[in-house]
Amino acid sequence: MKKVIFLCLVLLFSVGTKAEESEEITKSRKIYQLEPVIVTATRYPEYLKNIPTHSTSLSFSKLKNFNLLSLGEVLKNFSAGEVNSSGSLGQSQTLSLRGSSSSQVLFLLEGRRLNYVANGIFNLSDFPLENLEKIEIVRGPLSSLYGANALGGVVNLIPALPLKRNLSFSIQGGEENTFISSINFNSGIKNLRFNFGLEKKDSDGERKNSDYSALFFHSNLFYRLSSKADLKLYLLTQKDDLGLPGPVPDPLNISKFGNSEVSSLFDHQKDKNFSLDLTFNVRSDEKSQEVLTRLFFDRRRLNYSTKYEDYSLGEAEVTYSYLTKSLGGFMQYSFLAQDVNRILFGLDFSADCFEARKSSYFVTSQKDSIFSWSPSSNVAFGLWGNSNWKIGRFTFQLGTRYDLPSNFEKSFSPNLGIIYHLKDNLSLKFNYGKAYRAPTFNDLYWPDEGYGRGNKDLKPEKGKNFEAGFSFSSNKISSQASLFYRNVKNLISWQPLGENGLWQPFNLDRFNSKGIELELDYKFSESFDFDLNYSYNRGEEIKKELVYDDFFSGEKRFEELKRKARFLPENIFNLNLNLKIFSSFSTQVSFNYRSKKLSYYPDYSSYPDIKYLTKKLPAFANFDLNFNQVIKNFT
Repeated sequence: MKKVIFLCLVLLFSVGTKAEESEEITKSRKIYQLEPVIVTATRYPEYLKNIPTHSTSLSFSKLKNFNLLSLGEVLKNFSAGEVNSSGSLGQSQTLSLRGSSSSQVLFLLEGRRLNYVANGIFNLSDFPLENLEKIEIVRGPLSSLYGANALGGVVNLIPALPLKRNLSFSIQGGEENTFISSINFNSGIKNLRFNFGLEKKDSDGERKNSDYSALFFHSNLFYRLSSKADLKLYLLTQKDDLGLPGPVPDPLNISKFGNSEVSSLFDHQKDKNFSLDLTFNVRSDEKSQEVLTRLFFDRRRLNYSTKYEDYSLGEAEVTYSYLTKSLGGFMQYSFLAQDVNRILFGLDFSADCFEARKSSYFVTSQKDSIFSWSPSSNVAFGLWGNSNWKIGRFTFQLGTRYDLPSNFEKSFSPNLGIIYHLKDNLSLKFNYGKAYRAPTFNDLYWPDEGYGRGNKDLKPEKGKNFEAGFSFSSNKISSQASLFYRNVKNLISWQPLGENGLWQPFNLDRFNSKGIELELDYKFSESFDFDLNYSYNRGEEIKKELVYDDFFSGEKRFEELKRKARFLPENIFNLNLNLKIFSSFSTQVSFNYRSKKLSYYPDYSSYPDIKYLTKKLPAFANFDLNFNQVIKNFT
C-alpha cells in the first residue's frame, strides 16, 4: 500500500526586538473576534457587513499552524472552491469558483492582475506562501472593478509589510526526497522598513519524470515619506525546473517515450519569472481623501521540451519557448461624501506582448526546423467607478467599468449591491453583476501549423450573477450564507469548424449554475476555534459537439448537447479545527469532502457517428492531522 503519511520536520527560529508591552499585560487582556475587513470587493478597506458579495479573508497567521505546503492547499481547505492539480508538488494547480473555468477566476497581487496573458490562467504553484499576510476571496463577478477574467471570482494575494526586526527560517522534509526551506529577514532604519526572503523547494515526485526544483526570492521595501504619504516597492522572482509526466497511459497504448506509469519520460518545463511593483499613496489627515498610484512590470519566460513521433519525419525533439511582458498600472482617487459615503474613481492601463519560438530536430533525417511568431500586442485602458451610499439601514453599492482593449471588443460591466442592516452585526444582502473573460493571445493569434489557428473575431465570454444572502458577526462568531445563480454565454471552444475542417476557437457554448455557499468561523475560547465552509452547486453545460465526421467525404455534423457540467462536484465541504492542548502544544485537524464529478469523452465505435459517453469520478474525502510543539524560539 502506497504511503500516505507525510513526515514533516518544521524548524522555526526567530530573533526580534522587545515588545512594548509585557507578556503579563498581553495575557490579561480579553481577545475578541474582530469582524473581517475586505479590500478586494471595493478596492478600499471595508467591513464585511458592508460587502454585498460573498467574501472571505484568510490571515496567514491563522494558516501557518496547518503546515500547508502550497497556495493550492490553502485554497482547497478554506475557499469552498475546487482546486485542480495535475500532479505532486510544483505541478500546475488552478482554482475554480462556483463552477467557473480557471481562466474565469482573476488572481491579483495587492490589486494587480497575475493571470497569464497567453492562456488566461494563474498557476497556484507560481507564488510562495512565506511572505503572505492575507488572502482575500470574493465570489461572483467583479469586472466592474477589475475588468477581464473577474467572471467567477477574484483572489487577492496581499504580502506582509515588514514591521519589526526579525530573522526566521524553516525546514520541512518528507517522502519522495521532498525538502522545503525558507529564510526571511525584516529590519529597518528610521522611516524605512524592508524585508528579504528566500524559499527553496525540491522533490523527486510521486512518479518518474515528476521531479521539481524551484527557488523564490521576494523583497518588500516600505518608506514613510510623511504622515500623509508612503512609498512601497515589491520584488518577486521565480526560477523552477520540473518534469511533466502527463496522465497514466492506456495499458494497450503506451507511448514510445513513456512507460506504464507516465505518458512521457522526456517532457520538461523551465520557468523564469520576474515582477516589480511600485506603489505611491497620498492621503489627507483623516483619510477623507486618498490617491493611490501603482506601476508594475512583469516578465515571464517558459521553455517546454518534448519528444514525439512524427508520422512522416520520424522521431522529433522539440523545444517551445514563450516570453510574455506586461507593463502597466492603475491610479485611483477616493473621497468621503457627507462623512460616511465612500466614492472611488480609477484608471487602469496595461500593455502586453507575447513572443513564441518552436525549434524542432528530426533524428532520422537530421533536419532542423525553426518557427517563431509574435502576435499583435494588446494595449488596454479601463475606466471605473465605485460608491457606497448609506441611507438609514440600507447600504447601496454601485459600480461600473468600461474597458477599451486594442485586440477585442469593448466591454461595459455594471454591478449593483443592496444591504439591509437588521442589526449592527446582522445584514441581508443582494447583488447583481455582469462580468467577462477576455480571449487570450492563444485564442486570438495561435499560428496555423496545419492543426489549427486562432480566431481574431472572437468575442469575450460574458456572464451575469444574481446573489442573495446574509452575514453575521459577534465577539466569537463570524458567518455568512449566499444563494446564487450564474449564467455565462459565448464560451470559447476549439472545434473543427474552420475552413476545410481546421480547428479554431469560436464563441459556441453556455453554462448555467445555481447553488448555496455557507461559511462559519467560531472561536469557542482562547484554546479552541474552528471554521467550516460548504458549497452546493448544480451546474449545466450547453456545448456544441461533433457528432458525425466522415473522413472520406469531409462531411461533419454538430449538435448542441445539454448535460450536467463536467468536473464540477455538487458538494464541497471543508472543516478546520485548531486546538491548543497546552500553552506550548497544539493540534490542527482538517477534513475535506468532494462529491462525485462527471466527465464526457467521444466514442468512435460507430464511426462516422460519434457518441459521447459519461465517466464518473467517485467522491472522496481527505483527513489531515498536524501537531505543533513550541520550545522557546523553536517550533
